Amino acid sequence: MICHSFARYRKGEVKREIVLLKGNGRMKSKIGVLLRAVCISGLFLLFLMFPMAVQAQCLCTTNSDNTMTIVEYDGSHGAVILPGAINGMPVTSIGLNAFFYHTNLTSVTIPTSLTIIGDCAFNYCTGLTNIMIGNSVTVIGFQAFGYCPLTSVTIPDSVTTIGGSAFGTCANLTSVYFKGNAPKLGDANVFHDCKNATIYYLPGTKGWEATFGGRPTKLWKQ
Repeated sequence: MICHSFARYRKGEVKREIVLLKGNGRMKSKIGVLLRAVCISGLFLLFLMFPMAVQAQCLCTTNSDNTMTIVEYDGSHGAVILPGAINGMPVTSIGLNAFFYHTNLTSVTIPTSLTIIGDCAFNYCTGLTNIMIGNSVTVIGFQAFGYCPLTSVTIPDSVTTIGGSAFGTCANLTSVYFKGNAPKLGDANVFHDCKNATIYYLPGTKGWEATFGGRPTKLWKQ
């Protein structure tokens, strides 16, 4: 499965960087400044990664524009609230496979600072039933929520692109509520095998037809 093979390669690469940092005590690496994040009662407490640092649950990297990307989550908590900023730098993206196959995860709240949910970010999170997407997200990546037991999702009007199979095989999905115009789809399989899903859109929004991503649409009467 493509997400699984990517996850193994990426996680191995990140761990090699950590060994290097522990060995020489330096904070810089090819992927930027790494931070440790410990999730306690649904909140992230963040620590600079020194050699004596405690066991990590989440790894983040700094980007060239002084924003942060979550690249790996190692926790076992059910409900997770992602941070909007780390050391004054906004968290703007969730990287490839960052939460892949975390079956204990039940709920995720994404902050308004975040704009990109990366490919396979929550793929195979088979306990994830609730996702709150922040109002600044513009891109939901390929297979981002594939195989999650979500029943209902609300997509903010900021979203302009949804990758292929983003909600593929979310077999429990019945309702997807869009607050804005119809976004661009990566392929026709965005809602593959979501056999009971209905797409709801608001009056006055544009781009909607009788079906969207292979699923029937209906006017959302709030």
